[in-house]
Amino acid sequence: MKRIVKVVVRLNGRSAMAKLDHSRYVVTKMTGNANFTALAAQVTALNAAADVLEDALTEARSGSHEAVAAKDLAAEDLMEKLSMLCSSINGEATGDVAKLITTGLPLRLPNSPVGELFPPAGLVSLLTRT
Repeated sequence: MKRIVKVVVRLNGRSAMAKLDHSRYVVTKMTGNANFTALAAQVTALNAAADVLEDALTEARSGSHEAVAAKDLAAEDLMEKLSMLCSSINGEATGDVAKLITTGLPLRLPNSPVGELFPPAGLVSLLTRT
């Protein structure tokens, strides 16, 4: 069975600054990337979302609740754009590792078996009225 290789976005639980840094790295790797010329518009949109998040991070340092909420919304928008770009990259590359490693996104970990599954210990069944 052929293993399908894909890129993923692994930024769940990371700070907005980490998301911004990673998206800037992806924009740098994807700008002018000969393997993905059709995705230039999405890269530009990701760069614009990164600019918005950077401005929102600067404003959020004031501690204002409105500025922090705006930062959170900008981070969500950035992640949405990054996820869309990731899906488009996977669609265009169709598992070609040589193309995928030029994107700046990590490759998905290969599936592996969990090993031997042991039967549950101390399993109790209760009969109740229905």
